[in-house]
Amino acid sequence: MGHYFYITPEEYAIAEKNGISSMLLDWRLRTAGWPKERALSEPPRKMNVRKHWIALAESNGIKRQTFNRRLEYGWDPERAATEPVADKYARQKLCLYAKSFQGKYSDEIMATAASNGISRENFYARVRRGWSQEEAATRPLISYADNGRRSIQKMKERYGDINNPVFRKRG
Repeated sequence: MGHYFYITPEEYAIAEKNGISSMLLDWRLRTAGWPKERALSEPPRKMNVRKHWIALAESNGIKRQTFNRRLEYGWDPERAATEPVADKYARQKLCLYAKSFQGKYSDEIMATAASNGISRENFYARVRRGWSQEEAATRPLISYADNGRRSIQKMKERYGDINNPVFRKRG
């Protein structure tokens, strides 16, 4: 039957009686490709108005994006708008990965690591690589410059001076 792209003023009036705005009618016919009968007769979907809940959430210090994400996760609007947002470390405790390390290491060893400038993540990574807890908490971090110097030294020990064939003095 094809799409009719001309919409008469009478058809706009019919759509208005059915609760369909002119913009929605245009979109249905020209963009979505609906048949004219369906575009004129099918009422628009009811939108879930959340203005009240969003205002309540923002007054409680909850961002709109956080509120909407909570609704996507299946929270009811009241809980999503009123339950405070957990701080970073509280969220980590909820994380399964962080739970595997929770309570596994003593507070003293974690304090030692922190006093030596070693973050929790770095400490956990070192232990996963097979380091002892004491070594992971006390061994200082290596700067990028030191790491580069060590790499060059090891390469010279293995292969000798690799620049010699290229930059040697010619006699």
